Amino acid sequence: MFNDISELFRFYSDLYRFLGEKITLEESMGIIAQRLKKRDEMFLEFIKEKIYEKEDSPYLKLMKTTGLEFKDIESFVADRGIEGTLKELAERGVYLTIDEFKGRSVCKRNGHTFSFREEDFNNITSAAGIRGATGGTRSQGTPVFFNFDYIREKSVLRKILLDAFDILDYPCVVWFPDGLGLSVTLEISKLGKPPLKWFYPINRAIQKKSNWFSSFKYWLMIESIAATTNMRGVHLPRPEYIDFEDSIKVAKYLSEIIEKHGGCYVITYPSSALKACRAAKEKGLRIAGTWFLLGGEPFTDLKKKEMESVGAKGVGFYISTESGPISLTCSNPGEIDDSHLLDGHIAVIQKREEVKFSNLTVDAFLLTSFLPDGPKTLLNVEMGDFGVIEKRSCGCRLEKLGLLEHIHTIRSFEKMTGIRMSMLNNGLLRIVEEILPRRFGGSVTDYQIVEVEGDGFTELNLLISPNIAGVNKEKVLETMLDELRAIGKNCNLSIDMLENVKNIRIKREYSKRTRVGKVFSFHVEPANR
Repeated sequence: MFNDISELFRFYSDLYRFLGEKITLEESMGIIAQRLKKRDEMFLEFIKEKIYEKEDSPYLKLMKTTGLEFKDIESFVADRGIEGTLKELAERGVYLTIDEFKGRSVCKRNGHTFSFREEDFNNITSAAGIRGATGGTRSQGTPVFFNFDYIREKSVLRKILLDAFDILDYPCVVWFPDGLGLSVTLEISKLGKPPLKWFYPINRAIQKKSNWFSSFKYWLMIESIAATTNMRGVHLPRPEYIDFEDSIKVAKYLSEIIEKHGGCYVITYPSSALKACRAAKEKGLRIAGTWFLLGGEPFTDLKKKEMESVGAKGVGFYISTESGPISLTCSNPGEIDDSHLLDGHIAVIQKREEVKFSNLTVDAFLLTSFLPDGPKTLLNVEMGDFGVIEKRSCGCRLEKLGLLEHIHTIRSFEKMTGIRMSMLNNGLLRIVEEILPRRFGGSVTDYQIVEVEGDGFTELNLLISPNIAGVNKEKVLETMLDELRAIGKNCNLSIDMLENVKNIRIKREYSKRTRVGKVFSFHVEPANR
């Protein structure tokens, strides 16, 4: 983490400075308003400094294939706005697919071929900060750097979100793994009230084996940071390991907070929140008044209802590790995941994209972030997601702040093989998330389809939690096939899909997690992992 003593000194010096000033609501609202006012100016400054004045920028290489100069971009923005400019650039070949951005495939544009690496897009600054990692849904994750200026930006947005739901004064619990957990813990502390607890869902021994957590210096920083911040009078909680299957400890703690304070908010993944809610229901614990602020996984109506069954509420918002927050949740939503696009520093356009290994297409999001201290430099980058962007009047506080664009029904297509696309279109995921829990017990996190990749073959497994008693595997398979046949009467259900389900292997195992603790209803696992 630190190459020399001066780097170590700068880290603690920047940390000390970071914690010295608290973010007020008025200041946060002013920052958002100012960004919206100077949006075009910020975008052009980003294009100039991060692309045209940076000789090794991958985007500059793409720009050169078009013959466009900076003055041309200025003219485009004046004539057709930022989104119109980005659409023009995409049509001329200035964009990146998720595989090109990740370095998994070469980039061919206008007769030129480029090979990029994900680290080529790092937003390098001189500031000290914290190392985190991407979600690792398909791989071990990629390192991402968060400097203190970026964490401050997240504090500004967090303040706005908490105020929008009237939970600004509630105590906080962070339930994230180390790098991300530390970043969020500092982010909340910047608001003036550090989290009461920091739970992390992955065993430290496992993380030490990971490429990104093997550094003794980095571990020393995480272990010592709570003590160091005492110099500023800020008492950060130390990380406390909680196994995903032992969520009762979190539920008990939330019950204690509710008893004492009447309410709280927990920043975590939806799957973790569901485990805590289920544990509370089974043990008769009262956690009504808990707000779960959720990111990193799809937030569906079913998950929302499960949380509401114990009196808790879920707030899902759109965020990526590479870009940071993309939107803030609408308090008067039209859809379950309806949120306001943070267009003061984010621009999103859509490009029709074919999904690999299928004959289907989606309106993929191309993301541009002109936040000066964001983790990655992003210009028309496909992040593997698609959904709906629209402008409507909702009357919430975020609309009154000037955030008028809504984004919702967000799904990922990055890991969609032909099998998964068939699953989504033919309802197999709905069967796994809704039908099986209703018929055989448990909740959405107790059932998971796992696709094991191999050389020339794909194997499907259905994992059923060992906690679900008395499950008959033949009955489960029969239920799945019956539901699919019923669906097939009203839609084009392929024979291959039925054959895939017939050959599925049912195992009594806990759901697979990504390296940072996310749990999806569909999980891709490389062979020989």
